[in-house]
Amino acid sequence: MAIKTIKVRMFLIPLGLQSRIVQWPIATGLIVLATVVVSVFYFSENVQYIHHVRQAMIDSRILEARKNLIIDSCSLKHKEDVCNFIKGNLKGDDLFDLKAFIKSYQKEFPKTSYMATRSLISWLSDDRIDRQLKNTDLINSSSYQEYLNTRELYLQKSLEQSKADHIFIRGNAKLIASLKALATHEGWVHLIGSMLIFSIFAVFLEQRIGFFGIILLYLLGGLGSNYLQLPFLPMGMRLFGASGAVSAVIGSFAVYFWREKMRCLMSVGFIYNRMIFLPAWLYVGFFLILSDVVGMIGSGGEVAHLAHLTGFMLGFIFAYMQMDLFPLKKSFLFAQEQKLYYETKEAKTLEEKMEIFRRIYSLNKESFYSFRGLFIYFCKQDYLLTKFTDEDLEFITEITRNCFLYSERNEKQDIVREILGMIPLTWNLSTLDLRIGPDEIIQRAEQFRLEGDLMQALRFYDMFFAKFAIHPHAQEINSEVMKIFDQVEKFDLEIKTQVLDALLIYADNHPDNHFQTQIRQLIHQVHREEKSAAS
Repeated sequence: MAIKTIKVRMFLIPLGLQSRIVQWPIATGLIVLATVVVSVFYFSENVQYIHHVRQAMIDSRILEARKNLIIDSCSLKHKEDVCNFIKGNLKGDDLFDLKAFIKSYQKEFPKTSYMATRSLISWLSDDRIDRQLKNTDLINSSSYQEYLNTRELYLQKSLEQSKADHIFIRGNAKLIASLKALATHEGWVHLIGSMLIFSIFAVFLEQRIGFFGIILLYLLGGLGSNYLQLPFLPMGMRLFGASGAVSAVIGSFAVYFWREKMRCLMSVGFIYNRMIFLPAWLYVGFFLILSDVVGMIGSGGEVAHLAHLTGFMLGFIFAYMQMDLFPLKKSFLFAQEQKLYYETKEAKTLEEKMEIFRRIYSLNKESFYSFRGLFIYFCKQDYLLTKFTDEDLEFITEITRNCFLYSERNEKQDIVREILGMIPLTWNLSTLDLRIGPDEIIQRAEQFRLEGDLMQALRFYDMFFAKFAIHPHAQEINSEVMKIFDQVEKFDLEIKTQVLDALLIYADNHPDNHFQTQIRQLIHQVHREEKSAAS
C-alpha cells in the first residue's frame, strides 16, 4: 500500500497593530490605486520585453558564445563527469531558461547535493563569467574574446530597446524609467501581494507621519532601492515592482512601533487558526531574515533581494531622521494621541475626560503615560469605584489588567508601576474582573516591597489571598506578610503611624482583608508608644 506524504504549512499573516485606525488612509489608498492602474496597463509589457531580450540574444549570438566559454572553462570549476555532461547536453537556449537542463542534470546525477546543484546553477547563470576567468589562461582563448564581443553587441541592442520603452535596466537609469519600474508588476499575484503587505503597514504609518510623509517615504524607498540595486543587476535584466518601497515602509514601521504588539493570524494548514500578538520587532525581524537574508543566499537572480534590503535600510534612516526632526513627546505613537492627551487636561468633567481617554486607548492600548495622568486625577478627586458607570469600570479594568500584565524592561515599566501604586486604597480590586494569575499579583507585590512601598506590597498580597487563598504557596506568602509587619514594628513612631493610617483606610474599604489581627496589634503598639512618649 502506498503511503502519501502530506505537507502541512504554517502561515503567520500580519494584520497590523492592535491599535485602531482612526483616520482615513487617503495617501495609502492613492498609492495603491495609482500602482494598480499603471501595473494593469503594463501587464503585457513583460511578455514583450522577454521577446525583445530573446531576440537581442539571438541577433548577437551571445548565448552560443557563453555556452562555448562555459564548456572551455568547465574543468576549472567542476569534475570531469559533470563537464562531459555539460559538453554533451548544454545548448545555447538553455542559458535563457535553465529549468529543463537542470532537471536532466539532476536525473543524470541524482545523488548530487543541494549546494552543489546551487553552485552549478549560479555558475551557468553568471552573465559576467568573464570576470571569474579574468586571471586565468582562458583570457587568450578565442571563446573568451568571442564572448566579450557578443556581449557588447547584445548590451547595445538591449539598451536601445530599453531606452525606447523606458525600461529600468543597467545603462538606462533615467528617473522616468525608475518611476515606471516602481509602479509596474509582473501579474496579479505580484501586484496583489505587494499592495496587500504595503497597506497593512502603511495605514498605521500614515497616522504617524501624515499624508505627505507616507508618499515621500514610498518614493524615497522605492527609487533609492532601485538605484542601489541597479549596479548589481545581471546583464539585460530589468528591475520592476514596488518591493523596495514596501520594504522601506516596513523598515520605518519597525522603528516607529518597535515594541508595540502586532496582531497576527497563525494558520496551520488553514485548519487550525488562532490570533496571536507579537512584538513588531520580532515579526519584522523574522520577515526580513526569512524573505531576504535567507532568500538572497538560496534563490536565483529573479528576485531583487538587495533592493529589498536597501529599502529596509532607507526606511530605517527615514524614520530615525523624522523622529529626530519632529519628535512626539513622552513616547506617544501618533500625533492624534498626543493632541488628545493635552485635551484631557482642559476637560472639566469626569465624563469628558473618560471619553477622551477611551479615544487614546483606541489609538494605543499601551499609552501608559496618558493613563498615569488619568489615575493622578482619580487620586486627586478621591473617586470611589461606585462613582463610575459600568462602561467606565470596564475601561478602568482593561487599563489595570494591561498594567499588571506588562513585563518588558523599559521606561514604560516604571510608568506602569506608578499607575498601580496610584490606585486609591479605597478601591477593592478584587471586585474588578481583572483575570490575572497569582504570579502576576505576587510579582507586583514583590516589586513594591523592594522599592520600600510596604503599603502597596501588603495591598497586593491581600489581593492574592482574596483570589487564591488555597494556592500551594499561600503559606510562603503569609510568611512574607509577617516579615513586612515585623519590619513596620521597627519603624519610628511617626512613620509607623503613617503606615497604620493607610492600613486603616484600606481596612475600612476591605472588611475581609487578610491583616485584621496584625492591624489590631499595630494599633495597640502605636497607642502604647504614644502613651510612653507623652509620659
